[in-house]
Amino acid sequence: MNVALSEGLDLSAGYNLNDYFSLSLAFEMNGQMALLEKDGKDVMFKTPALTFVIIDHLSFSGLR
Repeated sequence: MNVALSEGLDLSAGYNLNDYFSLSLAFEMNGQMALLEKDGKDVMFKTPALTFVIIDHLSFSGLR
């Protein structure tokens, strides 16, 4: 399992099914925020972004 918090939240975990094939799940959460003044009031706008992916990896090294 890998976790990173440098520019949002990144999580990933993987499992080797055999010597040639593995599956991983990855989740990323980040977004954008703007602070400004509108009509004399401080206003904050936020936009979250969530990404969830399944990654497969097939290795041909070691095949005979």
